[in-house]
Amino acid sequence: MNLRKRFFTASVLGIAPLAAHAGIINGDFEAGNTGFTSAYTYVNPGTDSLYPESVYTIDTNAQASHPAFSNLGDHTSGSGKYMIVNGSGAADKTVWEGTTDFELIIGQTYSFSAWVANVHDANPAQLQFKVDGVALNATPLSPTGVGQWQQISATFVATSTTSLFTLSNSQLALNGNDFAVDDIMVAPPAPVPEPATMAVLAAGALGLIRRRRRA
Repeated sequence: MNLRKRFFTASVLGIAPLAAHAGIINGDFEAGNTGFTSAYTYVNPGTDSLYPESVYTIDTNAQASHPAFSNLGDHTSGSGKYMIVNGSGAADKTVWEGTTDFELIIGQTYSFSAWVANVHDANPAQLQFKVDGVALNATPLSPTGVGQWQQISATFVATSTTSLFTLSNSQLALNGNDFAVDDIMVAPPAPVPEPATMAVLAAGALGLIRRRRRA
C-alpha cells in the first residue's frame, strides 16, 4: 500500500497518520547532538565516557560508553542513535529541551511523548514533561525493568503556535539513575473509534481502495 492509500485509510478510520504533526526537531537523535539543548554535559561516545554523573551522549548502544549499562539498540530501528544519560543528583535537571518543526494550533490537544528505558537496574529515572515551563504530569513517570523501551506521555492544550518542550529528571540518586531516551514526539492524540464503527469504516475504506484499483 502506498503512502497516499495509508493516509486515506487512516483518515477514514479516524486514526491520526503517524507522519502527521509528529515533528520534534531531531526527536529520533539520528542527526546526533544537535537540534536540542540539555542541562547535562555532552561527552563523545566511547569506552567509559559515561562514568561521570550528569553527562549524556548520543550513540547506538549504551554499553559501548559504560560497561555496566544495558546492551540496548535504539527504539526506532534497533541500529540507530539515541540519547544515553548518566543521571544527576540535582532535582528536576533538564535532560532534553526542544521544539516542534511545525506550528501548533491554539486550542488543539496534543500528546507529548518519548520512548525511554532504564540502562541500569538501580534507582530508575523519574521523568517530568513540561511545556513552556509548566509541568504536565502530576507525578514523575518511571520506566520499569532494564533494557526495555517503554513509551511515556502526557497531554496538553496548545496556548501558542510555538512552544518549548522539556523532559526533566527528578531522581536524585547517584547510584543507578541511568536511562535512555528516543523518538520524542508531539502529535494530536489518535481518536479511538467504537469497535462497530471501526469495522464499518474499515470495510468501506477497503472497498473504495479495491474500486480505485480496478479503475
